[in-house]
Amino acid sequence: MPKQFNTILSIFADDTAILARNKNHNYIQIALNRHLKTLEDWFAKWKIQINAGKTEAIMFTNSRRPLPPIKVNNQIIPWSQECKYLGVILDKRLTWKPHFLYIKKKFRELTRKFYPLIARNSKMTRSNMLLIYTAYLRPVLSYACPVWGYAAKSNIKLLEKEQNLLIRNICHAKCSPHRHDHGIILSGTTNTGFPHSQELATIPLPAEFQINKEELADLFRLLKQIQLIMAKVPNVKQTLTEMEKTEDPYNKLFILSEEMNGT
Repeated sequence: MPKQFNTILSIFADDTAILARNKNHNYIQIALNRHLKTLEDWFAKWKIQINAGKTEAIMFTNSRRPLPPIKVNNQIIPWSQECKYLGVILDKRLTWKPHFLYIKKKFRELTRKFYPLIARNSKMTRSNMLLIYTAYLRPVLSYACPVWGYAAKSNIKLLEKEQNLLIRNICHAKCSPHRHDHGIILSGTTNTGFPHSQELATIPLPAEFQINKEELADLFRLLKQIQLIMAKVPNVKQTLTEMEKTEDPYNKLFILSEEMNGT
């Protein structure tokens, strides 16, 4: 198959892609049309017919200017906003969001087929359910991940959410901690030393506050330190009442240290 010095030819089975790169859109159009003309002559020689109806053209750019036309067999190929190549949907800005939405839908449809085997009330063992996940379901999510791995976290979370829901279902795990009414509900089964009424804590948050993983980790570390301190205080309610009577932070710390030392 003929090649050109200013284009790249990629072939996989019966799929052929021609790539050209330049800051000037007109240069790209000339390079692609010249290579396509050479391929048309080569295909005609070997009696191979090009299906112009399945041919797509896409320009990876942020520019909104009109793009010069590409022709195959004297038929203009319109520029697409996205195209599918080897099972991966490429959009013109390479955000990968259309691909993630496509994979999300495909993953859900496949999960429904296996649901009787991986449901919470399934009689299969957890190891066998995980085997079904790793053999049939996870490859759908991870297909071509070296290509789209640099995508924005907000887009990758579309797939992470589907994966987490399925794994939680297989392992019979509950979602904890979780958001509820703009607050954080902390619950667990570990022995914290607190009365049962204090085992569940609700911390109200502003509606506009968006928590991320780092902030959530810092919050849990802070709550853990507070938990260790309060466990050493015999009467938490009385101590907090005494601390509220003073505005000086050093006096608050002194009252807390006295209660911890039992003086």
